[in-house]
Amino acid sequence: MSSREQTSSTARASGVEALRVVSAIGIIFFHAGATGASVGYAGLPCFLVVSVAVAARRSPEDAREGWLGQQLRRRADRLLLPWLFWCAVYGAARCLDAGLSGEGLFDWLSPEMLLFGTWIHLWYLPFAFLATMVASVPAIGGLARRAHGGALFLMLACVAMPLSEWIIHHEPVEPMPQWAFALPSALVGLALAGVAPGDPRGRRMLLACVGVAMLVAALLDIRWGDGRVGIPYAVGIPAAAFAWAIPGSAGPRLRGLADLTYGVYLVHPLIGSPLSRLGLSPDAVAIASVPLSFWSAWMLRRTPLGRFS
Repeated sequence: MSSREQTSSTARASGVEALRVVSAIGIIFFHAGATGASVGYAGLPCFLVVSVAVAARRSPEDAREGWLGQQLRRRADRLLLPWLFWCAVYGAARCLDAGLSGEGLFDWLSPEMLLFGTWIHLWYLPFAFLATMVASVPAIGGLARRAHGGALFLMLACVAMPLSEWIIHHEPVEPMPQWAFALPSALVGLALAGVAPGDPRGRRMLLACVGVAMLVAALLDIRWGDGRVGIPYAVGIPAAAFAWAIPGSAGPRLRGLADLTYGVYLVHPLIGSPLSRLGLSPDAVAIASVPLSFWSAWMLRRTPLGRFS
């Protein structure tokens, strides 16, 4: 999701950049509860698949001296520091809301927020930090770039999807449902890492991802029938694999929009939450939030705070 972390040719392929833009819009629709919200949540697996695949492709060939510290500093700067900043922003927003409603300023705090932050969508940043750090390990990234490694990680994703549904079905404390939901995405990202974006060989992996996603999603819906994992993965994994296989580089306008998606993800609840309190329908909230979130992210990047978006 972080554009500055994805500046290589691996990440500037037209299909990947378009996927990031569409995924950001889909997540806005999901959080607004708009029509097609479950399909919109497919944007989350798409984001994570791309982030992990890029991290694995850029992992060092061997564990040279200093690689761990370099990776930790780089990813902390792009994921953990923004997480801390936005935790402060959303914490202040919650305190303001509590004060206006006559509640205790800190009644909303809970111990599990140490794992995901002061607003639930912030769970993505620490999870993405861990997932991309693992993908950056030379042994794992090297395995992912081999053909048999891709098949191995795809099989592990097949196992992880029903496990994810089982964990979510038992309603553990947050952010365990979100982390369980995201785990198969990380494994699919490792599976795709063996093929460069736009490479014709990626079509085989595309067909494999489509078939696996559809089969597992169908089985999940047969078993539990709520579609919390099945629908987003049935849409998101084929979409990510298809986008990964599209050849060609993104143009400047598409790159510009894609560069805003990280900020859009981070800022959109500050847009959608007040709009929903105005009595607007969920569809209206989502439609209004899209341009306002992109504009807000664009404005933020032109300030010193842009490093956090």
